[in-house]
Amino acid sequence: MWRWLFQGWGVAIGKEALLTLLCLWVFWVQLTYRVPSTWLFVLLPWVTYALLIIRCLGLAAVLLGGGALPHPLNQLQRIAGWLVQVFAIYSVALVINAKFDQSIPVDQRSKVLQAWSAELDLGRVVPLAAIGLESWRHPGQVERLLVWEKERRRFWPGQPIVLQMRKGALGLPWVFRIERDEVEHARQVLKAIPTASEPWKNLVNFSLDHQQWEEAFTAAQAYLQLYPHDYDFAESTAAVFGQARRHREVVELMRPFLKSHPTYDAYNFVGFALGHLGRRDEGIALIRQSIPLDPESFWAYYHLGYLYRWSGQRAEAAAMFEEVLKRRPNFPEIQAQLTELRDGR
Repeated sequence: MWRWLFQGWGVAIGKEALLTLLCLWVFWVQLTYRVPSTWLFVLLPWVTYALLIIRCLGLAAVLLGGGALPHPLNQLQRIAGWLVQVFAIYSVALVINAKFDQSIPVDQRSKVLQAWSAELDLGRVVPLAAIGLESWRHPGQVERLLVWEKERRRFWPGQPIVLQMRKGALGLPWVFRIERDEVEHARQVLKAIPTASEPWKNLVNFSLDHQQWEEAFTAAQAYLQLYPHDYDFAESTAAVFGQARRHREVVELMRPFLKSHPTYDAYNFVGFALGHLGRRDEGIALIRQSIPLDPESFWAYYHLGYLYRWSGQRAEAAAMFEEVLKRRPNFPEIQAQLTELRDGR
């Protein structure tokens, strides 16, 4: 009898462990590939109840000698198992929806209305946190969103936030990222302290991070009017604009420093950006002024090589690329450029 009981108990424990792992995975998916909902948070505790029912009835089956449970209990066990499976299938859909999503994230502004925490017993205690947001789809309703507990501590009722939403491969819009609305926060601070430097920087950096180029440029200009000698800020901001091929902004931000703080990088930033804007002679002249400031750096020659090539001055371009290789011999990109120039391409 005891041998049979231990064997039955082992089977029950094994099934329970698998179901617990499945439920833990379901909750991890819900927290990682989050879909805003007005109803999901209400249903999630029922997964806990379903798991508890399956656990108890599995134990009852063992105690009954492994025989079939009475029909009502058997039906209850099936319903509980079905509920867990539905959530598991839904979670698989969420993974597919996110992993095969090629859409571009879009900002969606909202405001936190509620924030709360709870605990679910899935064989181990799982902290569950959520926030209620102003619905952007259904005015007057609340969108509920699961969050990690450490995230919930960063949000409070009344706080403006920004959700980065993606469309989803299966048409289920999901939250790619959630963060405080730095734009709104900075504006509130600047109303009280218009010359505060950090809110201006946060406003610029948030706008750059979200590729809101016009807003970032306007805020950067406003900051530099207040702090015209902050070269490091201007340079780092211009670098982001340059990577985004926003060359006009690079020139506007960095050109004032050619007089107040002329550096090797400033000349190269402005000169190369002017070249991209079609003002190549002007760009070449500025970049040449940088060479005495750092003769061993290859970047000025790199930029000059391209500007000369774009201007149709092939011999000058080849000479500049050769200077690059003197300073950085292993440079496949420049070696390829020289090969094309020598081959007449």
